[in-house]
Amino acid sequence: MARSTSRAHSALGALVLLCAAPALTRADTPAKPATPAEPPRVYGELRTYIRGWQDTSPEDRATQRFRLPFLQTVYVGSNRVGVKGLSIEALGYGEIESVEPLVGNRGRGDLLMATIAWRGLPNDMLMLKAGRQIVHVGAANNAIIDGFSGRLELPLSFTLEAWGGFTAEPGFDWGTDRWQAGARAAWSPFDVGHLGVSFAQERMFGEPSRELVGIDFAWRQFKWLDTTGYFLIDDLSRRLQEAELYIEGHPTREWQLQAEYRHVDVAARIPKTSIFSVFSNATYDQAGGWIGFFPLNGMLSLFGGASVLVYDADDIGYRARLRARLLLDRRLGNLIGIELGRVGTGTSGYWQTRAYGMWSPTSKLHLTGDVDFGVYDDSARTNGHRWSNVSRLTAAVDLFAGGRLMADVSVLVSPTFSQQWAGMLRFTYDLSGRLPEPLMVP
Repeated sequence: MARSTSRAHSALGALVLLCAAPALTRADTPAKPATPAEPPRVYGELRTYIRGWQDTSPEDRATQRFRLPFLQTVYVGSNRVGVKGLSIEALGYGEIESVEPLVGNRGRGDLLMATIAWRGLPNDMLMLKAGRQIVHVGAANNAIIDGFSGRLELPLSFTLEAWGGFTAEPGFDWGTDRWQAGARAAWSPFDVGHLGVSFAQERMFGEPSRELVGIDFAWRQFKWLDTTGYFLIDDLSRRLQEAELYIEGHPTREWQLQAEYRHVDVAARIPKTSIFSVFSNATYDQAGGWIGFFPLNGMLSLFGGASVLVYDADDIGYRARLRARLLLDRRLGNLIGIELGRVGTGTSGYWQTRAYGMWSPTSKLHLTGDVDFGVYDDSARTNGHRWSNVSRLTAAVDLFAGGRLMADVSVLVSPTFSQQWAGMLRFTYDLSGRLPEPLMVP
């Protein structure tokens, strides 16, 4: 600030400076630069499918019509909406027929998921979510609800989760007499695993249609050994609905081992209020394992595994598979592979061979091919057919950042279809401009 040198104003200037000293001190001190507000961030994906096939009327087999429906899926979300910790997401689809179908409406669509979520407290200890959502944890067993869910991280590595809402129905056709709720408590000591206990109940028409008690666990005491599993107990029928146990080991970088056990009671999955619950009693147990060898720094993959299935009717089946895959170019993902498998029971079975590959001439063009050939033991069980075949070709082009166009053609020959052709055209666009995920060949 420039000061006057005039003696007539010296006293007045001193007084003004004295009175304004605190303010001038604050003004002259460089202020900390304000943290710029983060611009809104919207992410998502658009997928457009065009499929074609010949349809036959269920009332008149001679009446056929070529169908060419257009399917559009839209996924959009944002985790920067001006409120710290707040995010929104939505997923929906719409489909329209190019011609009037033989059965059903010409257009349809639905909202598959729409949520608003908030994370708060130190280290995001609290999470709240509202809207149409899929609840994966514990006894929820992938429940789809229109309601609320929450998660709270507690001291001593404890976690509490809860959910509740109306059972989601297509077109939001739900009623107040169809709802479900549940909770889960878990303990995760020292980041070496967890132990969770959960309970969920679904009600329909005023009475319980499903009631589950779940136990899930994971343990990794050693870096080379992982153990995970869960149990779901049907509390209404006092039966074990599902159980899974996986033990996976990595003794060295090149070797991988896994043992698994699974129990499934199909009838227990059917709501007790459904008439179909009295007709199904299928239960099976599956136990097996596999071993993998990955030499040449993972460029070569050798795999072998088998499992035994024991059904409720004392029928025993089995599955076995051998696979070899060679990665030709790690950067482009070029590879070739071959498989040999066997599936059988006490009375029938079939052999399966498969050859597949992926080739990318450039970083923007991706081609895949897959031929699957099966030979049946007894043609009398397959309408006189001894073999079946599925062939598939796929081409994908990355048009621009975030945009990909993919065409798919497949041919099926089986005991049911003498020859069936199917084609699909798909366009995918990521709203954030990221490149789409690479094509995957299992």
